[in-house]
Amino acid sequence: MLERESGGRGAARDQQAHARAGAARLDPLAPVNLAAQVADRIVDAIADGRLRSGQRLIESELAADLGISRIPVREALRELESQGLLVSRPHRGIRLIEFDAAWLQQLYEMRVALERVSWRHAAAAYRREPARLARFDALIAQMREAVAADDRPAVNRIDISIHETLCAESGSPLMMTLWRAIRRHVLITFARETSLTTDLREVLEQHLRLRALLQGGDERALEHELQEHVLGYLSLQRRPNEPPTANRAASPDPSPYPSPTRGEGTL
Repeated sequence: MLERESGGRGAARDQQAHARAGAARLDPLAPVNLAAQVADRIVDAIADGRLRSGQRLIESELAADLGISRIPVREALRELESQGLLVSRPHRGIRLIEFDAAWLQQLYEMRVALERVSWRHAAAAYRREPARLARFDALIAQMREAVAADDRPAVNRIDISIHETLCAESGSPLMMTLWRAIRRHVLITFARETSLTTDLREVLEQHLRLRALLQGGDERALEHELQEHVLGYLSLQRRPNEPPTANRAASPDPSPYPSPTRGEGTL
């Protein structure tokens, strides 16, 4: 008993001495969100074509594939359903949505509306405080390395981080909530776009132009870049010297996301 009490007093003295010395303490570890990881795995499988438009997802099979219990899988499916990536219908189970031209068009319109606001706020913030561009520049440096390594998944993840950073510059919790609601949809489109882009340096060049415009403050040029940038793959694939048109920007070619009835190439 005395030995235990002595040891306890000794430990207390050590803690007090540690605090007095001002030594750095380790930050507490955040618990791993297994359901979020499952949701990300499902999205990755959609992005690389292992899961297809309209495919039924069976909870027990997913749990077996991942080697986990069904509880986090169930939570992940609910999260993805709330974000509009899954639909649940009586007698049909849970299925992926159709990643078709209509979905692509709607996502394009939502992104343009959302990012028009976030880019404007970001440009204003960067003009007031140019030092804030350091985060953007760090992501550009990471993208440059990923492009050099021809690491397409890394390019996609960094691209998402860049757009999320611009939303964060708005300082609006609502903006971030709206962005996170479509974030996984956008990642799927990025994966498809980079798979169809022969030279990843074009993706890097897009973001270098964006960086210059955000700092420069030319609102008309930034608005034009927004249309081209969000249009993504289609603007990268435009024929040399082909001018952009309002009709083309408003109605993207659905061919990268053909409907299930067209068979080959369906996501």
